[in-house]
Amino acid sequence: MQKFNRNKNFKPRRKFKGRFNKEKRPMTFEQMMRKFKKKVERDGLLKELRKREFYEKPAAKRRRKKAEGRKRWEKKIRTEKAMMESRRKAHRWN
Repeated sequence: MQKFNRNKNFKPRRKFKGRFNKEKRPMTFEQMMRKFKKKVERDGLLKELRKREFYEKPAAKRRRKKAEGRKRWEKKIRTEKAMMESRRKAHRWN
């Protein structure tokens, strides 16, 4: 159900109709490689590829996930402890 634009042929107007397009210089191979590497890193493709390179048994997967969870939990406790310590120090000086 459309609320506002009931016209099926409605097209929103653009503010700039391409009057200010700059001509882009062609990229060098190094620039394209850098851009590609950034995209791959952002998407996490290499990490996924390395993870799927070999079969991981279900028990090993459970162990790994449990260890990762324990690591996250310990990090959370460490940061909370550090925050509490800094609050105590700040409270002492006031």
